[in-house]
Formats: sequence, structure tokens, C-alpha cells
Amino acid sequence: MLMLSVFVHSTDSYSDCWQPLFELIRIYWPDRKAPLFLNNEFLDYKHPELEIHNTFVGNVSAFDRFHSWSCRFIAGLKQVKTPYVLYLQEDYFPSNRVRQDKLDEIIEIMEKEGLTNVNLQFSTPRKGWRRHPAHPELIEMPQRGGYRLSTSAGIWRVEKLLSYLKPGETVWQWERDGSRRAHKIKDSIYFMDPDLYNGPERGIYPYHSTGIVRGKWYKPAVLDIFKKNNIHIDYSKRGFYEPSFTEQIKLKIRSRFRQLFMRIPNTLQ
Repeated sequence: MLMLSVFVHSTDSYSDCWQPLFELIRIYWPDRKAPLFLNNEFLDYKHPELEIHNTFVGNVSAFDRFHSWSCRFIAGLKQVKTPYVLYLQEDYFPSNRVRQDKLDEIIEIMEKEGLTNVNLQFSTPRKGWRRHPAHPELIEMPQRGGYRLSTSAGIWRVEKLLSYLKPGETVWQWERDGSRRAHKIKDSIYFMDPDLYNGPERGIYPYHSTGIVRGKWYKPAVLDIFKKNNIHIDYSKRGFYEPSFTEQIKLKIRSRFRQLFMRIPNTLQ
């Protein structure tokens, strides 16, 4: 019985990411068992060597496409037949061998222990880390921590993931407001020990955190890996994300304030 599907949540405006993503999955995940789902809108995508299920969820919402992120997510997930999904986004380009053996092991643990989510590449401040008593490489996501719900690559129990989705939310609203909703729900959400599994050589699904930043290609995530695997992209259509020094400072400040905002509930106990 198949237990896991790969669910790539995307939008047609990022269709230029689909070919490099699935080509790298073909290269770096040769022993893949999981069927591939592309949560697209209207554009049809086919890969010459992979079977990909296009979900075509462009008409699911009366909201504009940007604000219907969660509506499209819900509609796509309902097409999945397996109890678990590996959540990816279109710019999570694998940079090394995907570890099918560890994915099988995680699914087995999730089934046995009744876990909801295991994030494959995540980290929180070490203070207060609580390891799973039977599986110490799994670390419990803090109940009232920021990003209790995260769009990083991770394995989710489909029925539970659906219960956390609220129609009409953007991805940022889901991570922020959804995490605050999740503070009130006692659930088994974990992440893999980053000392063991973060990084291109040790990752279970090794990838840079994002290949696109503000609509532009992010050089550290794409240039070398695309060149190494003969993937040809016209970078001029998007350009490269190259923030000025001032922009970098603003981004760091904004990120810091966002993290503090998401931890507000901790001060209310």
C-alpha cells in the first residue's frame, strides 16, 4: 500500500520552476516510490520521464489568485489518495540524493506514534528542546513557538494538514495566523534534528530554503546545481535577487519583528 505522495504546491506564474524541479527530482531521487502531484492552476505540465498528476485547481476560489493560496491547497490535497504527503514548493530544488530509506523510516514512526507532521529541514532556538522519548532524532515543535506551522519541506498526515488550513489565507497568513491558531491545539508536530539532517550532504530532502526571492532567482540556490545537471534557464526573464546593503538590513529587521510577533503568545501565559 502506498503511504506517501509528493505534493508540490505551486501557481502558474511560477511554471518556469517546474521543469528544473522535476528534472532534479528525477536525478536525485531515482528510487522514489511516491506519486508526484503538481498543484497547478490551468497550465498543463508533462515531464518526458515522470508521471505527474496535474491538479488544475485554478477555478476553486472567488478570491484573486494571490489570496486563494489556501483554497487551492485544500482543493489539491483532496485529490491525494495516500494518507501522507511530502510538502514541497516549486522552488525547493533538491541539491543531492534524496534519502528514500529515511522517508520510509519517518512514515513508519509517524504511523506507530500517531504523529501529525515531521519537518525535514527546520530549526528553532535550542533552549527547551524536547526530544521524542523513543526516537531522539525527532524534536518536538514548541507548543507556542513561532512557525509551529511551516511551509518548509516536511511530511504531513493529510487529514490533519487539511484541518489546519483556512480558506482565503495567503502562505504568510497561514504560517503566522495558522501558527497562532495551532498554539491552542495540542498536536504531535516535530522536526528532524538539524545537527544530523540539515545541509546538502546530510539532508533527507536536501535543498536550499528557497530558489526564488521576491519573484527573482536566488543565485546560491540555482546557479551551480542547474549548471551541474545541464538545466538551461533564461535567467533574464526573472533576473537575480541582489538586494542592496540597505535592503538586507531592512529584511533582517522585518524578519526579527516577525519572529517576535509570532512569539507574543508566550508572554501571555
